[in-house]
Amino acid sequence: MKRILAMATAALLCLCCLTGCSSGDKGGEGKVSLKVVTQFGGDDPAAGLFTTMINDWKAETGNDITNDSAKADNVWKSRVIADFSTGAEPDVLFFFNGTVVQPLWDKLVDVPTIQAEDPEYGKNIRESVLTVDNNLNGEGKPVSLPIKGFAEALFCNQKLFDEVGANLPTDWASLMDAIQKFKAAGKIPMSVSLGGEPHYYFDHTILAIGGAEAMNHNPKTMEELPQSWVEGLGLLKVLYDAGAFPTDTASMSNEDSRTYFLNGSAAMYLDGSWFSVPADDTSGAQVTQKDIKVVAFPSYTTSENEPGTIISGFSSGWYITRKCWNDEKKRAAAIDFIKYNTTDEAIAKYVEAAGGFAASDGAVADESALDNVNRQFIQLLKDAPATPMTPQDIMEKSAFEIYLQNATALATGKRTPADVLKEMVEHNKT
Repeated sequence: MKRILAMATAALLCLCCLTGCSSGDKGGEGKVSLKVVTQFGGDDPAAGLFTTMINDWKAETGNDITNDSAKADNVWKSRVIADFSTGAEPDVLFFFNGTVVQPLWDKLVDVPTIQAEDPEYGKNIRESVLTVDNNLNGEGKPVSLPIKGFAEALFCNQKLFDEVGANLPTDWASLMDAIQKFKAAGKIPMSVSLGGEPHYYFDHTILAIGGAEAMNHNPKTMEELPQSWVEGLGLLKVLYDAGAFPTDTASMSNEDSRTYFLNGSAAMYLDGSWFSVPADDTSGAQVTQKDIKVVAFPSYTTSENEPGTIISGFSSGWYITRKCWNDEKKRAAAIDFIKYNTTDEAIAKYVEAAGGFAASDGAVADESALDNVNRQFIQLLKDAPATPMTPQDIMEKSAFEIYLQNATALATGKRTPADVLKEMVEHNKT
């Protein structure tokens, strides 16, 4: 009799193992491995935190993660999109929203569908964040869970400004004065890869002319095209002719442009709140947090662009792919993993690690935990008279690529702003 009971007990234990009844598996349907792709890789300031979040979640659930994250750039964007076209998409994705993700809508699960399965999914994210235009698909449904917003501004190496006797660029005149002083001193005034990552200069030159109002357009005809866009893109040539950019701006990579700034060769660098600057105690670092002053991109016309205006918003979020959703075991794990990364506590940690501002009212970041650069961004946002979104996020991808392909031609005068914008408008109709 005892032998029969022992055999029955052993059989029951085996059955439990086969059906995944371990208390560590929240879904109760066996351990799974998720392929996850995010922007939290490379030298992204949130990369270390994300690794910790992965390890903690794995330990808590017993599930596994294949982390294929990388620092976001245009090459990375294209690779992620290409993976979907070949059936190699991940299970969980932290990716841009807006028109860049539009080709993937049918391969991503919208938020209301996920909430029908788990009502707690994204419950803490502000409704205004979920339903912002660049996070809605063709059916008007939110497609991602953003966790924190961004801001963009001009990074300045205060040490170099002091060396050449230049004031920080608070208006166009002081910017041009600083450019001339850095050029005379043999320093690169503004480091940018016009041949690789020129997109910040699309937004900010238009902003410098037209202000926040100019950001609220998605022109599909020449009649809808603001004159401020034509005049704004004309500032690329003004800056180029003044000697603001590196001599190899057309051929160098964006990584090189960052290196020029971080090794002290360049005085200014236009980027976002996610841009990572070494801490003051980083061994071998030539430019550290204490050297950096962050300022709003200078206004060219103060009558239209109120000084201090900062481009800001929510441009990325968490997604579950349709491929993952159709696998019931992976579905439960994917929901749980994203919920783990979108609690108020987790969002606060992401803000503390990489700056920006929380997508949840309940996520309160400790500002004393922020580095010097991100404390400056917080203050810029508090002082900003306006915080518009960037228009490129709602334009057709093919339209904005026209600018990316022609930024150098605009700067060198080989093409005119009106000519390039006319071509952009034609592509923006589709």
